[in-house]
Amino acid sequence: MTDKKSKTSNWSQDKRLEFIDFRLQWTGKINRSDLVDFFGISVPQASLDLARYIDWRPDNVFYDKKTKAYLKSEEFQPLFSEKGSRYYLRNLLALNQNIIRSDESFIGMVPPSDVLPSLERTVPENTLALVIDAINNKKAIRVSYLSMTSDVASERTLNPHAMVFDGHRWHVRAFCRTRKDFRDFVLARIITAETLDEAVVSSEQDIAWHTYITLVFKPSSDLSETHRKAIEFDYGMIDGKIEIKCRKALLFYTLKRYNLLKDFITDNKKLNKLNDQFIFLSNYEDISHIIKDEIEK
Repeated sequence: MTDKKSKTSNWSQDKRLEFIDFRLQWTGKINRSDLVDFFGISVPQASLDLARYIDWRPDNVFYDKKTKAYLKSEEFQPLFSEKGSRYYLRNLLALNQNIIRSDESFIGMVPPSDVLPSLERTVPENTLALVIDAINNKKAIRVSYLSMTSDVASERTLNPHAMVFDGHRWHVRAFCRTRKDFRDFVLARIITAETLDEAVVSSEQDIAWHTYITLVFKPSSDLSETHRKAIEFDYGMIDGKIEIKCRKALLFYTLKRYNLLKDFITDNKKLNKLNDQFIFLSNYEDISHIIKDEIEK
């Protein structure tokens, strides 16, 4: 939790204090020019911000005359504890994916890094804007939707109320007038969309969306004790397990993401359908030797 003292009545100063804390924690130093360059403030204001931070966390920092910078002390305890390793890595990921620019991230010295390339689904801007407007303003929409279970697009009247990301693609959660049920629709498969002047089914009726299920994850029993400990440490498990809350509506995607659906399905046809790949690697022969070499290492 953030220290209660770390909140001022000035939002801009709070962000600058977070910046000081972040830079000290992850780069080990901070100086006035860092604040001046990032926030475009004056040197006197930067000095006041540093003084405020030191007043709240005097044991976190000391001034080094040689480098003319404030350095992180061995007793450092973050003022904003929620801005930990996950926050840093999310910033690093956003930088690598060009979601944010370097001048928008608190990361000063960006370590050499990269992310696996991914195939991004195309969602027309006007379609996305219309769906978001329908969600925000509780409107109905008519869409032409191309499902993988049909050879032709179908006309659907939807009452969208939420967006869902399953780790690979974006869905819109909506009441479908055709199916008379709340379902998920892949945004990229909406061919056309238009707003309708019709009554909207309340999202409060989407019981699966508002119901949460607790999932308990443990290391596989097939692992050795050493490897089980490695998994426990990897996910920050306590007493050999970790619990997460998941919406009932998102349970399928969650289990699929962690390859756990096969444990629940005995019908081979259904199991094979879940494993269906809608794309394939056409140059497999060109790179198969690389994959085989990696496997044999």
